Amino acid sequence: MKLPLLFLLPMIFIASGCSGGDNSTPKQNTETTRDDTKNLKPRQEIKNNLSMIEGEVLGNYREDETDFVLKMRTSVVAKVDENENMAVLGEEIFMTPNFIIDEKGAIADDPVNTRLKQLSRIDKGATIRVHAFYVLKKGWYIKDYLIKN
Repeated sequence: MKLPLLFLLPMIFIASGCSGGDNSTPKQNTETTRDDTKNLKPRQEIKNNLSMIEGEVLGNYREDETDFVLKMRTSVVAKVDENENMAVLGEEIFMTPNFIIDEKGAIADDPVNTRLKQLSRIDKGATIRVHAFYVLKKGWYIKDYLIKN
């Protein structure tokens, strides 16, 4: 009789340990209190950036007057109005035109677009001045060509 009890007692202890009762992992409270929000960092705001960039054209990679990329070395950089300046002095950058598009998705007949098309004919070595903005993971876009008089 003692032998069956020796086997039965460990089985009872094992069975009671596996029941999962109140010994299980406590559930997390998902409520957020006012004190929790004080510890949150403020969100990063996306700021507009627009730079006046002047520099030497190092290359003009042109397919046609609306499909081209300029490579230039910056010699003057400045912010425009209250926008952030993302350009760095002496940097070599690639820039593409940012044409104004009409409702149909075509390049609009606009004075800004006319000036941007003139950039497609710029020769290597020329000095140009543009308003440009930077888009993360995409690069520099020319918003307007500032023709010197």
